[in-house]
Amino acid sequence: MEILEAKRKIKNIVISAVFVTPLVIVPVSINSDYFYEPKLYILLLFAILFLLLLLNFRKNIDEIIQFDKINLSLFVYFLLLCVSIFFAIDKTIAIQGRIFRDEGLITLIIYMILFLAARIAKKFDSKNFNLILISAFIVSFYGILQYYRIDPIPRDYIRSTWGWPISFSTIGNPNFLSSYLVLMIPISVHSYIIEKNKFALLVFCTLYTCLLCTMTRGGWIGSFISICVYLFLIYKYRNKYPGIYKRVFQLLLLSVIIFYIFYHFSNNRLAVRIDSLTINSLKVASSVNSIRLFIWVRVLELIKMKPWFGYGIENLLTPFMSYFSSDIENLLKLNIVVDKAHNEYLNIAVSSGIPSLIAYLSFVSLCLKTGIIRLKENPIYLALFASVIGYLIQATFNISVVSVAYIFWIFLGLLVGDSAKKTKKLVISRDV
Repeated sequence: MEILEAKRKIKNIVISAVFVTPLVIVPVSINSDYFYEPKLYILLLFAILFLLLLLNFRKNIDEIIQFDKINLSLFVYFLLLCVSIFFAIDKTIAIQGRIFRDEGLITLIIYMILFLAARIAKKFDSKNFNLILISAFIVSFYGILQYYRIDPIPRDYIRSTWGWPISFSTIGNPNFLSSYLVLMIPISVHSYIIEKNKFALLVFCTLYTCLLCTMTRGGWIGSFISICVYLFLIYKYRNKYPGIYKRVFQLLLLSVIIFYIFYHFSNNRLAVRIDSLTINSLKVASSVNSIRLFIWVRVLELIKMKPWFGYGIENLLTPFMSYFSSDIENLLKLNIVVDKAHNEYLNIAVSSGIPSLIAYLSFVSLCLKTGIIRLKENPIYLALFASVIGYLIQATFNISVVSVAYIFWIFLGLLVGDSAKKTKKLVISRDV
């Protein structure tokens, strides 16, 4: 009974983290961090609450936290991140994070703690998803309002220079908002198709419209693939979910209608962004003037220089600008600074080394492998698996950010759940 009570309380913490944190924004001064630092403090609070719960149930710790391949690979990744601190250019930034980024070692540890919390939490149900969808609806609806120049919250000094129309909602950036939407859209699709939740249909329409408003191609690709993955999975297990085809057709039809309306009232902006995804634009994408490709090529050069432990978490700005500032000026002809690789995987390698990237990919791969095995257990895993896949795809074009990444880690934890109990494992002794 004590363990069940612990898991119930931990589930409340996890639900609260996903429900509350996206809505947190503190616009106290145009020079302050409205979006990232406040969310980090909230996440820190949830992490501390979880640790206090573990302390309270410490007599049952060996039954709550399992020592299996997934947690072991996570621990290896954690150790490599810690080792990379000693090789960081600026150790303070590596630990605390860069201002207006706030994703140093402390933040990454919070992600890991929330992953463990989600893995331990009592299994989610449709009511829990409803709470998450309420939060997602508020975030996406605000993003749509921003696109149409309705924004009651004053912008900070960074976003005051951004033109209209633009959508970043409470997340802080259109790219980051799209990452959040990629995670949420499969949840809304699942809640309508499987759970027959009519509110989820409204949420899906709002999320989908907001995703179009972000004008982010990486988010579009990630979301498209995540929905395809989800539809493939429910088709594969169609015998378990009879009568879903009508709702699938309704979702697809609504998607086409929303796209058609938005396309014709976007003043050609959507058409231009879509054209940039076509085969005819590959020549442009392969040119030196492609900013992402420009960054990726040079980040690879930096990785070759320090392949083992990198330059330090959040420390890319110094080496990149030292080596390539003239390239930015002469080739891109832009006045920008580069502090992220705009590819999560390259960013891990350049920040904490190739071994760290291998450990991270091993950890994620083990989670996905376990998730695939569990797909038959509960339809909720279909949605979580699709969300995780979508995030991993968009991460190829995007960066990890404190306002979104924690949800990915929580979804990973929910996906693998108490899977260690279903396989042979080593259990941590109370005497250790």
